[in-house]
Amino acid sequence: MGQTFTLGTDEEYRVAAVVDDFKARSVSQPNPLLFLPEDKLYLYGSPRIAFRIRDDLSVTRFMEEFQREMRSRLLIGNYYFLRLEDFHTIRTKSEYLLGATNTLRRQSGMTLFFLLSVFLGVSGTFWVRSTSRRGEIGLVVAMGSTRKRIRRNFLLESWVLATTAWAIGMVFVLQKVYSTGFAYADKAVYPESMNSIYMQNQPVPHFLVVSLIVYLLLIGIAFIATWVPAARAASTPPAGALRNE
Repeated sequence: MGQTFTLGTDEEYRVAAVVDDFKARSVSQPNPLLFLPEDKLYLYGSPRIAFRIRDDLSVTRFMEEFQREMRSRLLIGNYYFLRLEDFHTIRTKSEYLLGATNTLRRQSGMTLFFLLSVFLGVSGTFWVRSTSRRGEIGLVVAMGSTRKRIRRNFLLESWVLATTAWAIGMVFVLQKVYSTGFAYADKAVYPESMNSIYMQNQPVPHFLVVSLIVYLLLIGIAFIATWVPAARAASTPPAGALRNE
């Protein structure tokens, strides 16, 4: 603070304060933001005036008191107090009008559909396998194997399948990272639109973290989907299973 700078003109500005990172929209990254003083307030159309309140002050309480006490005072000529909205409401409306809300809903729906498809696929696969291997499972139980061990074997098979599918998928994801140019983002290929300070703009940490999250989700879904068929197979009476064979 206290340093001076210019913005393409001879007029100098002095840094009075520094604010934290500011996100105009919840779906975007913080961008460089500069507050400059205005010599005059030009009131054209429907002007908007922003108030910054203390962190320990309730937004709802401030809005109620402001509208009750200031509505009659903010009546100057043709200008009058119309409404007071908090920043969260304004941002929500802006994101909806720009289509960001629909995009998030569509992406969330696709993610849920993908996870449900994985769950049904894994559950169906191991349900069929447990049914077709009833004789084998009954024989293993008759030879002294515990139900816990049978469940563990099914979960181990599920882990191998999920890990193999994840590894194959990551190969295609890595190709996508290079084809879109994101792999070179840390070398300032997009200096105006991407800030390398944030981890999501750093290719290696971003790829590793996202890959780990996807892997944990797949493993979790696979284990949940496998648990019911595995428990059913482990509870198979050995005599009945061998007699059916």
